[in-house]
Amino acid sequence: MQELTKDNVRAITETIDRAEITFSHLREDLIDHVCCEIETQLEKGLDFNKAFEKIKKNFGIKSLQQVQEKTLLLIDKNYCAMKKTMKVSGIISTILLMVGSLFKIQHWPGAGAMLTLGFFILCFLFLPSANYIMHKQKKDRSLILLFLSVFLGSFGYFLGILFKVQHWPGGAPLLTIGIGLLCLLFFPLLLRYLVKKTESGYEKAVYTIGVLSGMVYMIGFLFKMMHWPIASLLLLIGSIGVAVIFIPLYTVFKYKKAKSIEASYIYIIAAVTWFLVFSMLISVNVSRDILREFIDSEQKTQITLKYIKQKNDALYTLNQGTDAELLLQKTKTISSDLNNYINNLKIEILTTLGENVDNIVENNTINITKIENKVNWEVPMDILFKGKNYGIEIELEKKIDTTREQFIQLVNEDLETVQLIQNCLNTNAPEWINSWGWYCFSNPTTVSSINMLTVIQRNLLLAENAVINYIIHNNTENHEK
Repeated sequence: MQELTKDNVRAITETIDRAEITFSHLREDLIDHVCCEIETQLEKGLDFNKAFEKIKKNFGIKSLQQVQEKTLLLIDKNYCAMKKTMKVSGIISTILLMVGSLFKIQHWPGAGAMLTLGFFILCFLFLPSANYIMHKQKKDRSLILLFLSVFLGSFGYFLGILFKVQHWPGGAPLLTIGIGLLCLLFFPLLLRYLVKKTESGYEKAVYTIGVLSGMVYMIGFLFKMMHWPIASLLLLIGSIGVAVIFIPLYTVFKYKKAKSIEASYIYIIAAVTWFLVFSMLISVNVSRDILREFIDSEQKTQITLKYIKQKNDALYTLNQGTDAELLLQKTKTISSDLNNYINNLKIEILTTLGENVDNIVENNTINITKIENKVNWEVPMDILFKGKNYGIEIELEKKIDTTREQFIQLVNEDLETVQLIQNCLNTNAPEWINSWGWYCFSNPTTVSSINMLTVIQRNLLLAENAVINYIIHNNTENHEK
């Protein structure tokens, strides 16, 4: 029998290794089997190259991988169970998430339950089993960090989306940690792995564009969900990078490499498309929900504000000509000064945005639904934090502090009334934030800024009401004496 040279055996070994056969005994048996088959072909008169090509066509990389997988299924019961778990949980979670998303978009009942169940199956069944399978198939210790980062990152990412969509507490930290792990750890490790396994400069460029675009898109998605600046720009750049540049280049490279497009390529394209569409819909849906919350909050606060103002005005009218009139007039002046300052601040934001103020302001009240540019953050940020004295929010805080102290002086330090005034006009920031203004107006949009200012006005009128009642009550007691 004609024997193979060392170079021939090395070429056979490299081909087997490219199939990523990690099961040691199987790898040796396959190398030995292929060598025997080639030697048989050499005896028939074929040279090594033709014989090797013939054997590769008969086996193929995919066939070798299937041999390994079948071997693992036969000898490893855990692998078999996890493989089934991965397939079943993957199908069920995909169906639940797709149908749940449709129901969410259409506002049909049952959407929340389907999305919750889908995400839990995805996180607690599919992700662990898929990572176990990949680890078993690769058996490469250098890839442990890659698998661990994608598992933890995906876990936080999917749970974060679920918590955000369902408006549960903890969604923001989960989403931030998940996307942070994916972008700072998984994507760089993935790019390193892909570049290392290919020698083609074209393929390296395609993978680099795809991974970097994915990173930008994920960061943009996080910014969108957290309502941070430049989210739209990042999403646009990431989407163009993935859909317009990466996918066409990846398709060309696939066509050049193979005579026909494999099913795996179709699955990859479908998965990328589904992810882009799904994440876009989720971010738009969450943005709409948040916008609706601010609008609802503003409308409800305006109703309360009008009621308290009418009550205060009625008390002022009823006590005209009494001994308390002078103090009540002083109270009204103090409150009006701050209230007018806040109204002017609202008008400044709307005017700078180019809004039609005459159309928006009805009976001295801003109709928030008529604001066209509801999500602009640049103008409120510029007005509140980059104005005179390093920020109007500081001036607003000082005015609130001054108003609070003036009210407290009017009630002669009555403990109960003082406590109520301090609660209504509190400018203390939590320990983890240095500025009260940043605590109230961080990453402000038009509607959130207007709504926060209206809340301050409501609290001002509540404090004013407490002072009015104290003055009237104290005056009545003194009169009776």
